[in-house]
Amino acid sequence: MLSLLIFLPIAIALLLIFVPSHSKVFRVAALGTTLVQLIIVVLICNQYLGESGAYRLIEKSNWISFSMGEWGVFSSYYWVGLDGMSLPLVVMSVVVFIIAALSSWNISHHSKGYFILFLILNGAIIGTFAAMDTLLFFVFFEFMLIPMYFLIGIWGGQKREYASVKFFLF
Repeated sequence: MLSLLIFLPIAIALLLIFVPSHSKVFRVAALGTTLVQLIIVVLICNQYLGESGAYRLIEKSNWISFSMGEWGVFSSYYWVGLDGMSLPLVVMSVVVFIIAALSSWNISHHSKGYFILFLILNGAIIGTFAAMDTLLFFVFFEFMLIPMYFLIGIWGGQKREYASVKFFLF
């Protein structure tokens, strides 16, 4: 369920790439995806409260593994899970993205690009909060910077170019 929460917005964003730009489906797809995520988060919270242990809802599978000769084996896992710190952050992110989708309803300038980047950012942020492997955390965190750079640089305020470059450098 946690992987569905992470990769649903990314999959919807990839599907929206093939939709014509003049279509009005982007707003509805972004809002619908965030509402489906809210349903998934409610189910996750119910399941989370029913289990015991420090980390819950753990999904782990081998992601990268290669031999480094006599130094051993380098391996990294697709390893996501939730604990008492990350669950509230995931819930808060989903709620904030619903509010952001509603607030973005009037975006008319390049709305296709905006909502595709919005959905990619959504999945990357939730992946960042749920990652339990350091390399996976780094990948999700860095993947989050790309859509943020363009969202700030194209749809930002007065000094948006300056702000997006400064954000990316920090």
